[in-house]
Amino acid sequence: MGEWTELKKKRFLFVYPPSVDPTLPPISLARIKPFAERYYPAEFLDENLEFLYHVISTVISKISKSKTSQESANLKEAGAILERDRGEKHTFDTGGPGLEKPHKENRDETGRNYANAGNGKDGLSDDFNGSEYNSFVDEILKAIAILKSPELFYNIKHYVAAYSVIRRLFEQFSSFYIDTEFGYSGAKLWYSPYFSQDIKMALADELRNPYIDFFKSRIRNYIGYDIIGISVIYTSQLIPALTLSSMMKGAFPDKTVILGGPAAYKVMKTLLDSFDFLDLIVPFDGEYFLEKCGSNLKRLDESCFGFHFFKTDLPDYSFSHLDRYLIPQSVLNLDITRGCYYKKCVFCAYGFDVAPYRVMDIKRTVDYISFLKESYNTEHLLFSVDVLDMNSLRKFAEEVVKRGVNISYYSDVRFEKKLLDRGFVRLLYESGLRVLSFGMESACGNTLKIMEKGINPDDFSAILKNVSGEGIHVNINLIHGFPGDSSRGLNKTLNFIENNRDYITTVGASQFTLLRKSKMERNYREYGIRGIKPHGDLYQYYRVNYNLPVDYMSFDRFLKRVLKRFPIFGRLTGSTSDYLLYASRYSPQEMKEVLRKAVGLISG
Repeated sequence: MGEWTELKKKRFLFVYPPSVDPTLPPISLARIKPFAERYYPAEFLDENLEFLYHVISTVISKISKSKTSQESANLKEAGAILERDRGEKHTFDTGGPGLEKPHKENRDETGRNYANAGNGKDGLSDDFNGSEYNSFVDEILKAIAILKSPELFYNIKHYVAAYSVIRRLFEQFSSFYIDTEFGYSGAKLWYSPYFSQDIKMALADELRNPYIDFFKSRIRNYIGYDIIGISVIYTSQLIPALTLSSMMKGAFPDKTVILGGPAAYKVMKTLLDSFDFLDLIVPFDGEYFLEKCGSNLKRLDESCFGFHFFKTDLPDYSFSHLDRYLIPQSVLNLDITRGCYYKKCVFCAYGFDVAPYRVMDIKRTVDYISFLKESYNTEHLLFSVDVLDMNSLRKFAEEVVKRGVNISYYSDVRFEKKLLDRGFVRLLYESGLRVLSFGMESACGNTLKIMEKGINPDDFSAILKNVSGEGIHVNINLIHGFPGDSSRGLNKTLNFIENNRDYITTVGASQFTLLRKSKMERNYREYGIRGIKPHGDLYQYYRVNYNLPVDYMSFDRFLKRVLKRFPIFGRLTGSTSDYLLYASRYSPQEMKEVLRKAVGLISG
């Protein structure tokens, strides 16, 4: 890493970049805050949330530029309402010298013509015209009001209407750029985050990379800091993170840029070799890094990198403006555990693959939840965990009930025999547990054996009946096309969810993917896979060559079968925070009816 100067008096800015679910303040920044502030004057920015407001502001701004003076005055008034809601104003200047330089190259003639035709970043699409623009701005402001209003948010008719407007908002924003498709919690760009060459082109392409404009609009927030630390939890955050890193180094070469998080760690060597503006990528937990080497970073070695074991410091959400999230009641992440206690599923490569299983002290955890309720008026928690073991879950539930702490929470668990105990499940409900998500994957014993899941399908029905019978919502996740699965096995899974439909609220289905750093990667031929090919030099998964039985149902048909019985609605089932709020209000059976209504409203 070379020599590092003493950083004790340097100013540190920690950033959580777009583009993921913007309803939750990031636990990664909350966790790092107590450690960072021991050594540095530090600030924290949830740029994922700010990007949502950037989208709203950009669309309204584009509309206002196309209107008459009177119409523009009306739109400015609407914009003022939005700014009051946001609590701060964007700064749309380009900042210091040199910021433009890295981003003006490689604009082809097609890109210029596209923009000049009014369909690129300098114009509006033709989806709306005339007075429809004023109406659309009104709809945007109404949608924001609905999503922040408890009375309206929980009315499925209003909820569906609000997210329909938000969807159109992102479609309009996407039309300002070439080959982009943005949604509320994700983005598809022309460039792939799995190819370093793609990302290098994205860093210079203002017509296809909306994050350039976004970070330009935010540049004043970065000028006063010496070190920029960027949390990259998901692959969808990689292009935004590298866009910011490149812009910072281009404008301010003396700044230190550090990346951390699982999505950066897994491709660490390639990132450092490909992008010379990165000074460091921290493998494993940032808390450990700061605790061991935060006071003096002259030289870094392996002693600086490791895992945090929840000794004393608790998350600190004081950096977050909870009233700015488009949600009527605050929902906070809490990583009550880290790592996986089972760690044998052959397909899994979630988070840090070498991380040990760690559990927060239960009494301190409940103390902290009481503090969150008093300080932030929040009683809704997502346990941001790989999986939560039954012993810790019981201790937590007992402590919450004993103290009378009123909360609702959501967690991922395995199919464990302890859930056959009706008294235990009743305790969980009394403690506020409202949603349990199971990685069932399949109902076929042979397929589960190949996966090394270590769960018995003979227990599934009784567990689901117990859980649902106590009023806890059940989500199960399935994998289609797992090597070694059979048509009989797949049909057995479909028959299982059909026969147990009264106990299951929602079902998620995904196609098999061979992940980097999974157990299957090391021994893929043992699973009938003939060959694998990395998907890009920054690959997180492989393209695989294997055969399924000729009569094996296609994924599209499989998904249609699942959705026919278990309908989903975009944000409500795609966002754990939104779902937790609804699950806290509605029983599992009521929730099924709510989802049916939502789908009916969409289909007309």
